[in-house]
Amino acid sequence: MLNDFTLAFHPLGSQGVAQIGASDFVFFAVFLAAAGRFGLRTGLTWAAMTASFGLTLLLSYWLDRALPALPLLSLAFLVVNAAPLWDRIGGRATSPERD
Repeated sequence: MLNDFTLAFHPLGSQGVAQIGASDFVFFAVFLAAAGRFGLRTGLTWAAMTASFGLTLLLSYWLDRALPALPLLSLAFLVVNAAPLWDRIGGRATSPERD
């Protein structure tokens, strides 16, 4: 049943398959929307999270096992937005609600 909610990628010249679940795409959208809402680095966030999907697929295919995409997706979001988030937490920048 879970296969109905995944997007399968078949590498050329192989019988293997790498899959990304629907929930991973939901989190991708939520993180990207949060970056836009809170004035973070939207373009870099999109690029890093897209790269994290690619890395997860590569690792999944290389290790020949299913891997969750959310850990690398979350890490990509945090790495790209660490400085602006740290500034917000430290109170050095204003929040969107104060503007």
